[in-house]
Amino acid sequence: MYTFNSRVRYSETDETGRLSVTGIINYMQDCSTFQSEDAQVGVRYLGKNHKAWLLSSWQIKIDRYPRLGERLIVGTWPYSLKNIRLPELRFKRRNRKRFCEGGFRLVSL
Repeated sequence: MYTFNSRVRYSETDETGRLSVTGIINYMQDCSTFQSEDAQVGVRYLGKNHKAWLLSSWQIKIDRYPRLGERLIVGTWPYSLKNIRLPELRFKRRNRKRFCEGGFRLVSL
């Protein structure tokens, strides 16, 4: 599992002081992007090789919205890989979860 640590920023919160749904999705996207960059298959690689990562759907379950200043551990891992008929095109299913510092799950996709 790939993870990164972060903290909920004021600019990411809604009027209740909790991380917004948009903020949650941004963390998940950032986690996948960081993993791809660290694996040397990030934005530049994709551009040079005329390839792209595509997102086909989200299934988000929010157990609790993180609060301003709360420390987070964001993680992602693949759980399925499927080929289709087009050359060199694969579908990778990926799970993502966000945990607070104490290890409690806050969000899962």
